[in-house]
Formats: sequence, structure tokens, C-alpha cells
Amino acid sequence: MRERLLNLILAGVQRAPFLILLVAVAALVISLPAAGKVELKSSQIDMLPKGNPVVRRWIDFTDDFDIHAYLFVIVRGPELDKAKQFALELDRELRAFPKLVSEVEYRLDPKLYENQQLYFLSQSKLKGLEKGLIEGKPNLQTLASSPGFVSLTDVFLKELQKEEPSEPEEIEGFFTFIEEVCIRLAQVARGDEADPIPWTQFFGLGGGGEGHNDPFADGGWKLSTRKNGILIAIHPTDSTDEFDFIIPFYEKCREVAKRLQARYPGIDVGLAGQPALIYSQRDTVHQDLQTTSTFSLVGVSLVFIWGFRGIGLPLLAIASLLSAIIWTFGAISISPGHLNLITTAFVSMLLGLGVDYGIYIVSQFAEKRREGLMLSEAVEGAIRGAGPGVMTGGLTACAGFSTLMLTEFPGFQELGQISGVGLMFCMISMLCLLPVLLQLVGGFATSLGTSSTSRVEVVLEKVARFSIRNSMVVLLVFVCLALVLAGEAFQVEFDYNIQNLEPEDTEAVIYETIMQKEFEVTPDTNMVLAATLEEARAKKRALQGHPSIGDIDSYSDYLPEFPGETRIVLKRMAKEVEDIHFQQPSHLDGDKLLSNLKAIADRLKNLKLPLLITSEATVVLQADRSELAARAAILALGEELNRGGKARVEEYQARAFQDLSEGFADLQAMLGAEPFDASRLPPSIRKRYRGKSGRYVLFVSPRVNVRVESQANQFITETQTVDPEATGVPILLDEVLLLLRRGFKQATIYSLTAVVILVFLDFRSLRLTLLALTPLLISLATTVGMMKVLDVRYNPANFVSLPILTGLGMAYGVYLLHRLLQHPEEGTVGAVRSTGKSILLSCMTSMVALGSLSIAQNRGLSSLGQIILMGLGVCLLTCVVMLPALAEAIGFQRREKVNRLARLKDELLSFRF
Repeated sequence: MRERLLNLILAGVQRAPFLILLVAVAALVISLPAAGKVELKSSQIDMLPKGNPVVRRWIDFTDDFDIHAYLFVIVRGPELDKAKQFALELDRELRAFPKLVSEVEYRLDPKLYENQQLYFLSQSKLKGLEKGLIEGKPNLQTLASSPGFVSLTDVFLKELQKEEPSEPEEIEGFFTFIEEVCIRLAQVARGDEADPIPWTQFFGLGGGGEGHNDPFADGGWKLSTRKNGILIAIHPTDSTDEFDFIIPFYEKCREVAKRLQARYPGIDVGLAGQPALIYSQRDTVHQDLQTTSTFSLVGVSLVFIWGFRGIGLPLLAIASLLSAIIWTFGAISISPGHLNLITTAFVSMLLGLGVDYGIYIVSQFAEKRREGLMLSEAVEGAIRGAGPGVMTGGLTACAGFSTLMLTEFPGFQELGQISGVGLMFCMISMLCLLPVLLQLVGGFATSLGTSSTSRVEVVLEKVARFSIRNSMVVLLVFVCLALVLAGEAFQVEFDYNIQNLEPEDTEAVIYETIMQKEFEVTPDTNMVLAATLEEARAKKRALQGHPSIGDIDSYSDYLPEFPGETRIVLKRMAKEVEDIHFQQPSHLDGDKLLSNLKAIADRLKNLKLPLLITSEATVVLQADRSELAARAAILALGEELNRGGKARVEEYQARAFQDLSEGFADLQAMLGAEPFDASRLPPSIRKRYRGKSGRYVLFVSPRVNVRVESQANQFITETQTVDPEATGVPILLDEVLLLLRRGFKQATIYSLTAVVILVFLDFRSLRLTLLALTPLLISLATTVGMMKVLDVRYNPANFVSLPILTGLGMAYGVYLLHRLLQHPEEGTVGAVRSTGKSILLSCMTSMVALGSLSIAQNRGLSSLGQIILMGLGVCLLTCVVMLPALAEAIGFQRREKVNRLARLKDELLSFRF
């Protein structure tokens, strides 16, 4: 079959070269416009298997809730007011782009819950507040009838007489409180600024209680944990992740944010979130594609030119290769119609793999021309000499990549389809178009230089002789090395952290890390669904308390859980305090204030003495220090009042108790408020937590690092314990990586199987197949073992490295064995000397083309290039060093001579005169 195809190709090249050239040019003319329409598709969900249950649940969720990919703006700086003003201006500016931006979310308006915050307290905290109001009513009445610091100290002294502290630490705390009050009043007396008194704490308010997120904490702003930054979420109008929308959306938001930043010196502004990552990926992919393709093309051309000491023949081969790549783009425009983030590396792959076929054709052609053959005879000799190896190598590589179509991922199926078709075009171009070009202009090309690199041949010959003379030692070294590294090969880990694929220094990656650490906001959330609000609350309670589960963001956080019961309690409290009305603060009696403070200190001292008898020395010492500090602060306050600071303290007292009066009036208003009505919530909140189907969603954040596989599995397991049908980024990513690893194993096995079958069909000999297979297996084992030693992990981008190395590693051995079979008179040394140079050039061009991926910014592609570089180096060594030693050890050359003599004898005996 192969001989027939080669004869057919040879007949076409010799009899209809212009027809072949016309067909090639026509294919170029058709493919060029189509190639310009091939776009990069950014949608990552399209690269996943739609039939997978986990993927299906994710798609159903996104369809139901129409979750948009928010763009986050992180604003940080020493002055929080500037950051808040920045958020207000950013909102106003982006309102001018309604086709891109639907909403800018930076603050939950406190007026939304005006007077209704008490409905969000837990029942236990609400009852505690009621108890505190009832028991403290007499003190409130005292303060209301005669507001002032003297009355406040009277109340404090009265409470000390009623409730005696039972621990020395409590005594110490009271002394510290007295010290702080005196220091604050002394500051006021001196004319310094002083913070207002936190009366809210006096009433025991300030949170949503146990088990609640507080929607109105920090005034409704989403602040960083250090309170030095604000998080702003920009909602796009479209939920797509395609470049056509994401790019203009991101660019406009970033342009406005960076322009506003110039108005606020001292603040830091950065963008994160999926739109930022997609934009970064687009830039990285385009730059990597341009850089690696240019590097590959230039590098391959230079190696080719160096190898043949001229530019004529290399240019013809490169022209044939570029034609095949353009044809491939034309085929891509038909199916699949686009490139994705995985298939963008196919150009470097074709440059590295496709040029190999041209090297063997050109090498054979140049050899025949140096022997003095005519152009047509040299072309025929090149096709017959290199054609079998090129055809086997091409089909082997095509089969290796095409096995990716058997995996479950559309993204990798497309890579298998594109690479398989591209390599087929490369093989056809080198077997058909290149010989035509050689026949038409080969004479001119040859005159530009076709001589071999004699120094390389000399080195290869020496290597072959050394390998043959020391065959057993060479084999022992390679086998032992492979066995040692093979043990390490099974220890190579799969990198679970998909963020490690992105460049480390991009704005999106840097600020996503900041967002997770400083704002405790992460895209790595699981989603639990509930049919009713009651079910959502029940699932939230069930999720709480699990070690790996952090915050649980739910619609119930914005609605009171027990509005009816809370209303009853609030009515009782309202009745208790309805007759309390604060009067105007009285004049400050400085002497009475100091007298009360000293009386409090004396009372605390009397309470302290019996408690210290049984206490440790350190506790006694600390309590004494606290007492001395408190008494010193009282004396300092007295001195400031005597210096004329009384008027300032009196003014501060008026402001403080006016705040208390207003705060208590607010409390009375809250006690009389009606339950919160859900219809008052902004549409964005209702849309976020309630889907089109009416279901509710709970966003479950991890307390652990879900980029570590064991911790991610714990988080997923604990989430699915409550809801087996939960979805989310960690669940989806875990399933995808699981399928990837399974697909990696399948693709490796399939590619090896396909290669073995094709090589066997080529040689029709189990012995020759095993001879070609042994160096390949040793190369793969050694390469994967070196990955472990060099701490290179598998990831979704580099797992195609083994199918690539399988095709290449087998091809080198196939070319050498074909030379041995076709020219047994040369011997193993002669075969290595002649074909070894072509194998060396082939390997070098592949290393340049595919190794160029190692300079990519995308760390996944970079690791792919690194593995290919290691693997190709090992494949070259096994081919030119180990394979000759193996052939010598099994007596391959002697058997071939015997077989050749037997065939010659049969031919002579069958000859008739």
C-alpha cells in the first residue's frame, strides 16, 4: 500500500508537476481569506464536556441565575474617605456606558434598613438586649433626667455597690476603664481632639448576632480587613465571557478607573475578577502566539540553513511548510471554526514537527545531487529514500495527536483535530509540493549550497563507533538510568492550582490575590440551591460549623428570620422605655466628678483586697499597677480642670450627651418600626440570590485553600454533605482536573498503541517494531523521571507533551531503521553518519520550534516547552547512541546481510536466460 502511494506521488511529481503546483496555489488562495476569519474563542465552558453531570449542573445554574462575571476594583490608601469618594465618582462616570455596565456596587445604602436593624438580631441577642434595657432602666432614667458625667459616675458607683467583681482581672478592667475615661477628658480639657463616646456599645447594639452576616456593617461599605481599602463590583450587562464583549467592557472600566486615580494621589487602584483574567489571557495568548511563532519560524530557518550550508533548499522546504500551515488555517475555518486557549500552540507544533519531513526529503535530494544524479533522478531518489520514513513518521504523529479526539474534552478534541489535520497537510506538502519545487527550481537551489556538514558527520560517526564497540556498557547505562528515573516518573504530581498557569506579574493575578487576602472575597465558592427561603435557612445552619466552610452568603442575610416573634419583643421593649426622655445636660461640677472618680477607685480597692489574697503574685502586681495608673489619671484630670479646662469638658459633655439623646431616640424609633419588607431590596440583590426558576442560592466560601487538592476535597465533601447537587467553581474545577488526568492517561495509552500499530504495519516485523519501540519507551520513562527530579508538574497545558514525544521519538528511530534496511551495505556506522545528520537537524528544529514555548508568558505553555526540550534531547541520545548499540547487541546488521544474500541468491536462481 505504501509503495503504491509513493509510486503514485512520484508519477504525479514527474508527469504533472504544474498541476500539483496549481492545486497547492489554489488551496493557498482559498485558505488565506478563510484563515483571516479564524478567531480566538475565549469561552472556557465551551472547552468542557457538556454531557458530564457536574458540567451540566454548572450550566443549568448559570442559565437559571444569569450570574455575570463581575469586574472588581480594589481601592486602597491611607485615607479611607478618598477611597469612598473615588467609588462615588466611578459610579457616576460609568453610568454613561449603559450598554456595557449595568450597575456599580460598592455600598449597601444604610437607609435601606432605616430603623429596622433590630429585626436582624438573633433571638438570643434580642432577648439579651431586652434584659439589659429592663435591668438598666433605673440608670437610664437617672441619666435622662440629669445628663452629664457626674450622673454617669453616680450610676457607675451605684452599680459597683450592687454587683461586686468576682475576679482580680475584672477589677483590673474597671481600673483601666477609669484610666481611659480620665485620659480622654484630660485631652479635652487641654484642647486636644477626642473621639466621641461609643454609646452604641452602651446599649449592646452593633451586629447581626450569631450565625448572621451583617449587611449594614461598616456603614454598608465592603471594607478590607485592615479598614484601609474598598472593594467595588462592576456588573456587566452581558453574562458572556467572549472577547467581543469582555474586552470593550474591561477596557472602558479600566480607562475610567485609571483616569480617576490621577485625581486622588496616594491611593492604589487595581482590577481583578474574571473579565480582568480573560483580558490578561487574551493579551498573553496573542503575545505568546506572536513571539513563539516568530521565534520558531526564524529559528527553524536558521537551523535548516546552517545544516545545509545554504538558503536555497531550506527556503523551498520552509515555503512548503508555510503552505501546509495556511491550508490548516483554512481547514480550521471550516471546522471547528475557531481557536481556543489550548489550540493556539498548534503553529509552533507544526513548525517543529512538519519541518522534519522536509529535512529528510531535502537531505536525500542533496545526497543524490552530490552523487551526480540529474534533478528528476535526485527527486525520485529522495521520494523513494525518505518517503517511507516520512510517511510512517507523518502517519504516526497524526495518529498520536488524533488520539486526543478520544478524550472527553472538546478543547483537547479540537487540539487533536487541528494538529492531526495540520500534520497530515505537512506530510502531503513535503511529499508532493516540495519535490515539485525541487524538480522545478532545484538546480538553482542546489547551486546555493547543498553540501553536508562534514564535521557533524565525523562526530556522529565517532559516536556510532563508540556505541557499537561498547554496546553492552551503553545499553546498561541507558537501561539503568531509565529504571532509576522510571521509579520517579510515577511520583510526578498534577498541579491542582490552575492559577499557576497564568503569568505571576499580571495585574489581574496580583489583585485577585489581594482581594482574597485583604477582603476575604474569592471566586472559589460553591453554590447550594434551595427551593424555598426556609430551606435556604435550614441549609445555611447545616453548613455552619464545618471546618472548611467560611462565610455563607445568602438571601436570608438581607431578610429577618423571625419578623413576627421579633415584633412582639420590640413592642415590649418599646413600652419599657416610652417614658424616658433626655433633658439638656447640666453644668459640669468638676469637684463632684473628681470626688466620684476617687470614690470609684476606693471602692474598687476595697473590692480588690480580699480577692488578691489567693491570687498569684503577677496578678496582684498587675492589679496594683492598674490602680496606680487610674489614680494618676484622676489627678491629671484634676490638674487640667484647675488650669481652666472645665469649659472645654463641659462643651464636650454637651456634645456627648446630645449624641446619647439622639442615639436613644433612634433606638426608640427602631423599637417601634415595622418588619422589613423584601420588596425594598435592590433588584440586583434579588436577581443575584433568586433564579428565574424561583430557587434560592447560597454562596459558600471556603475557609481553606482550595488550590490545594486535599483541602479542596474537604471543602467539596462538606458542602455536598448538605447538598449532593451543589455546584461551584471548586466542584467544577475538581471534576475537570479529574477528567483531565484520566484523559491524559488515555491519550498516552492511545497514542502509544497507535504508534506501535503503525510501525508494525510499516515494517511488518515484530522484531523491528520492538527495536524501534525500546528506545522510545526508555526516552519517555527518562523524560518523565527528569520531570520529578526538576520539580516540573503536569498541568492542563503540558499533558500533550507525551503524545508529541511519542510521535517524534518513534519517528527518529523509524528513519534510522529505514536507512539500515535500504542500505545495509553502509552498516550501522554509515547509516548513523548519513541519516544521523538529518535526525540531528530534525531534532534541533523541533527543539527550536516547540522549545520556543518555554519562553511563553503563560506558565502552562512554558512548562510544555520545557518538557519537550528535555524529551527531545533524550530522544536524540537514544536514537544516535543507544539504538546503534541495541542493533549491534542483537546482531541486526549481520542478520540483514544474511537476509540480503539470501534474497540475492533467490533472485539469481530464479533468473532465466
